[in-house]
Amino acid sequence: MIKRPAVFYGWVIVAIAAVTMIPVYGSRHSFSVFFPSILDEFGWSRAGTAGMYSLNILVYGMVAPIAGGFGARWDPKRVMVLGAVRNIALTPGPPAPFRGSPVAPHPERSEAQSKGAALRMLVG
Repeated sequence: MIKRPAVFYGWVIVAIAAVTMIPVYGSRHSFSVFFPSILDEFGWSRAGTAGMYSLNILVYGMVAPIAGGFGARWDPKRVMVLGAVRNIALTPGPPAPFRGSPVAPHPERSEAQSKGAALRMLVG
């Protein structure tokens, strides 16, 4: 008789996904909490800052069905690897407002650091 494990492995995957996705989506959708602090810190206009966030959400919503279609058509692991490689290839240095700020103290190295972070995400 085959002995069954105490916990089904699929539920472990579900738990890990929930533990990782809750903070990701929580931080992604908490922009309004940080909005006043962002305005005070960088001195940007309310319209420009909110517009950039709105553009981000709009592009995110338009690209999500395409990415989902790729994941359904091809292996999701392959789609993730291709996305990570694309991010590594297209990651620029810090945006102009961050150059010379404490966020990016060494602009000449920040592109390599960004690509290194994307590579670490890819390799694990």
